[in-house]
Amino acid sequence: MKGRKHISSGDGSTIGIVGTQSVIIHYPYDEILGNFECYKSFDILNVLLKLDDSSLGVKLVIKRDPSPEVTWWRGTTLLDDSFNVTPQGFVRNELFLFELRRSDLLAEYTCQATNTNLTRPRTSAVRLDLNLRPLEVKIAAPHYPLNAGSRKQIICETTGSRPRALLSWWLDGKKIGAGTTDTVSDGGNLTVSTLHLVPTPNDDGKILSCRAENPAVPNSAIEDEWTIRVHCEYLF
Repeated sequence: MKGRKHISSGDGSTIGIVGTQSVIIHYPYDEILGNFECYKSFDILNVLLKLDDSSLGVKLVIKRDPSPEVTWWRGTTLLDDSFNVTPQGFVRNELFLFELRRSDLLAEYTCQATNTNLTRPRTSAVRLDLNLRPLEVKIAAPHYPLNAGSRKQIICETTGSRPRALLSWWLDGKKIGAGTTDTVSDGGNLTVSTLHLVPTPNDDGKILSCRAENPAVPNSAIEDEWTIRVHCEYLF
């Protein structure tokens, strides 16, 4: 597999994570595999997933004497205690997380190894970060015709994207490249774009669209649209 790394502690304990702290994981989960040091107390590895609704596999491999019990936890909930011993004497427990959801954002999964009641368990954790597609985009359009030649501010808002969504404006399928101002709030969850539009009589009946997209998530673009009505005043 590509991206494989071998890093182990002095006692031979290793942890394998699908992905690394600096490599984005591409679906499916087994495209990238790395091995990471497990037995540092309170050690947390941040794993970034490219897609929501994707999958992740995490493997813990240990060799100690006596053989430890190896388990996976989320908080105080035991997720997996089905470890096994390989012919080489390694204890292995593989945890697979399928169809990750938004509720898994920043979730921590802890691997724990115990080989006697007299010793303190050794732990290491994986924290999941997710690139999320925008959930909603909305044009706050006026409910009246625009005056030809008069500047009008039109606002578009989008929420749900992580990291922040990029907003773009389109008029009858052609991108508007100037006259916009973007602001971000709510920790990046809310992005607002203001279009400064000076309509002409020829814009009457055209479709104005606002598109929200997370470049980190393929095919994540969503749109809202509004039909422009332009009022013209004629002087005789």
